[in-house]
Amino acid sequence: MKVSPRYLRLRAYAKVLGAINNGTLRRANTFDCIDCGNPAMEFDHRDYTKPLQVDPVCTACHGKRGHGLPDTNGPDIEVDWITSKLDSVKDGRLHLRLTEQEFGALQRLAEVEGTTMSGVVRSWIHRLDKRRKVW
Repeated sequence: MKVSPRYLRLRAYAKVLGAINNGTLRRANTFDCIDCGNPAMEFDHRDYTKPLQVDPVCTACHGKRGHGLPDTNGPDIEVDWITSKLDSVKDGRLHLRLTEQEFGALQRLAEVEGTTMSGVVRSWIHRLDKRRKVW
């Protein structure tokens, strides 16, 4: 069964709200930002497939962190992410340099979508190529 990244994001938000409402998670403003130490205002998902693994952050740091994986804010963000991770292109294949966390998140997204990691990246590139010439 294929699940859209946007669905994963909305489900993650709903799970956080549910955890706050049932008392298993305190509101973000009761924490300090883990990046700068200022009062936190929001929770940041680094991986939407793990809805309750969140970091309390202030608004400024949340903006600096960028989007979590799988990315849900449209193809322009996805192509920027792919481009920033591009190590080389050899024999018509993309070689990405990923952190362990990014690799794991991409692997989980592939499992959720019922495809391979290459399939996820190819689908992003295919969608992107229809909107603007990148490669």
